[in-house]
Amino acid sequence: MLGYGDDPLTQPVTYDQPAQAMKQVLEALSRQTGVRLFAPSPIDAEIVLVSVHEMPLKELMDHLAVVSDGEWFKQPDGSYHLVRTPKIVKERRQQDDERILQGLKRTFERKEIKSLLEPLTEQQARQHRDKIKALMREMEAQDSNTTPWDMPQYQSIREQTDALLAGKRLVMRLIQKMGLQRLLEIPVGEQHVFSNVSGRFLLPLGFSVQPLLQQYFQEHRLVYDLWTHPTEGISKEQLENFNRRYGYVIGDYWLRQAPPSQLPTRVYLAVWRQSPASFLFTVTVASEDMREFAGGDAAQGYLWASLWEEEEQASESPAPAPQSPQTPAQPVERIEWSERSRQFIEAYRAMERTTESVPLPEILDPARVEPLSLIPSDVLRTIARKKGKSIVAMLSDSAHTWGFSRAIAGRDELKPFLDEILERPYFYELYETETLLRLKPQLSSYTWGQRVQRQPLSDWMRHILQQKYLRLEDYLSLKRIVGHQHIWNGLESLYLSLLLGGQASVWWLYNADMRFLLSLTADQMARLRAGQELPLSAFTPAQREQLIRDLYFGRTRLERRVWDEDMPWAGMYSILIHCIYPNGLPSDTAISLQRSEPDLGVFTERRVGVWSGYRNLFNLAYAFHQAQSEQSASWIEEYSLRYFREQVERYRSLPLMPASRQVFIIEVRLGERYVVRLPSQWSGDLGDYELLNDGKPATIDALPKEFKERLEEYQKQLKRSPDSEEP
Repeated sequence: MLGYGDDPLTQPVTYDQPAQAMKQVLEALSRQTGVRLFAPSPIDAEIVLVSVHEMPLKELMDHLAVVSDGEWFKQPDGSYHLVRTPKIVKERRQQDDERILQGLKRTFERKEIKSLLEPLTEQQARQHRDKIKALMREMEAQDSNTTPWDMPQYQSIREQTDALLAGKRLVMRLIQKMGLQRLLEIPVGEQHVFSNVSGRFLLPLGFSVQPLLQQYFQEHRLVYDLWTHPTEGISKEQLENFNRRYGYVIGDYWLRQAPPSQLPTRVYLAVWRQSPASFLFTVTVASEDMREFAGGDAAQGYLWASLWEEEEQASESPAPAPQSPQTPAQPVERIEWSERSRQFIEAYRAMERTTESVPLPEILDPARVEPLSLIPSDVLRTIARKKGKSIVAMLSDSAHTWGFSRAIAGRDELKPFLDEILERPYFYELYETETLLRLKPQLSSYTWGQRVQRQPLSDWMRHILQQKYLRLEDYLSLKRIVGHQHIWNGLESLYLSLLLGGQASVWWLYNADMRFLLSLTADQMARLRAGQELPLSAFTPAQREQLIRDLYFGRTRLERRVWDEDMPWAGMYSILIHCIYPNGLPSDTAISLQRSEPDLGVFTERRVGVWSGYRNLFNLAYAFHQAQSEQSASWIEEYSLRYFREQVERYRSLPLMPASRQVFIIEVRLGERYVVRLPSQWSGDLGDYELLNDGKPATIDALPKEFKERLEEYQKQLKRSPDSEEP
């Protein structure tokens, strides 16, 4: 009988630890087995969970290779290295792209999308319009306290509206002709533009678009005539009242847009890859002389890939019937929280309740305690124990936000986790045998390296706890921490919420139009702050390349600097830069920093000593004005009234921190006529804040004199004219 010394890879291994870095797991296994195991970067930093009993070492090594997309290589010294080779990288991306492609094809077969590919006849358009009228009457006849999305007519009315959007029909037809495969060439987080016009930054559509443009032109005019018909159509006033009551469910603004006066000849299809498996499309059409444009927001489409066939069936199947009262209640299975997870939950709740400054507990420091070793590990280990199986898994940062949220809220039922991980594997690719659960992130080649940097995030949190509010540089520092990521990371949201509460929105961190801003040196920023306008030659080739990527592959828009009816696209506010400058930036492009006048306001929220939730005085006055409104009939108006009254009650009962805000925008001037602003509207404002009142909080009635006078002035203005806009 052979001993383990003859073949050490056959020795059984028992190992049960919370999730940790692959490097730590391999070091522990090396000490336990005497076999030297090693993983170079980047696999060494992947977070893996191993809980096995009497599993042969070779089998465990194979599972670790699968979940990390690696391959073992024996070295001359007898050690084994786990490497992600170029061959594996290529093969895994091809496999993931094929899954996405098949999922997109399944989505494209859905009836609501297939119907958009068919020609829209006058009879069908009338039917859609009249169906909308009937659905409106049905909704108006229901209890006004019923929320709109709980009404059976809500989704139907949206589908009927979509069917009338000629621009949306054009989007889907262009995608069908272009081929879904080409979407996979777009890097995640970037926007690319396809066109029948040639240009360095325009991708060729590869087919004649004139038949589709002719169809779009005819359908747009048909819908416009039917929708705005003086006797058979729906009046603008009626739709405004309906949308105000039910949450703008009908896109009347888009349906009421007049069609182009002449047949368009140019088309620009912008495709933004939001995530590995989801895409947002916007089409713009233009006349040959570039003076008439249409499309934009009125011509959008969205596609996502159904990654598993059961997803389609689940989305279409009815909800399960409730259990009969006679059915005996089954005992509720619960997660077995570890002591460390209980400490995390209790510490997080304590921080949520605390307004005064406190030190960051070690258990809440992402650099000192690996967050995935806590609640996510407990969930997966509990599932494995309940099924009597071993588990080997690579954990994703983005897949467990819901788990943390449920645990912090006191929810420990096992079933929701079983449903998410085993029954509907949105987050993980599952392999299961009689003795093993093996999990790896869905579309794993798109998750490599997509982790928040624990130490920089920890340093940032400690800095904010000491400073007690965020400055402009703090927002930029946070963007640098996540700059390498293109997928929303739930752990970042978890830790930011710890300091900022409900103000911890981080979606803008993943937008692709801040590369240039982050590349600016301290000297360049100082010159821009001093009011200098810098030519392109003032920046390095690498910085100019970042600017190009922001402008042509981000979601930026070209705007007018001056209004001139003789300019192209008369009547439109903004447009894709590709339409005017398809081959790159003009030589006289210059960069400047625009800043708003400082506005006065207050921070309205404080958690662990950190102020957030800035509201300028006009918005504060608006909340007070809205809270004084009379009781409203519709549910949505009642909801709005309740919201503003709750806000005002909070403003009256809690201290506020007087402050000022100044918004900064990088302005890219292209010649004398055009400008692009960074960050774009999709990235939110970049504001710098300064505490006033000597950094002392005050109640609403004890604000500084200037604040009270300005607040009173705005309230009088809103009383005279409720639709007044912010000055």
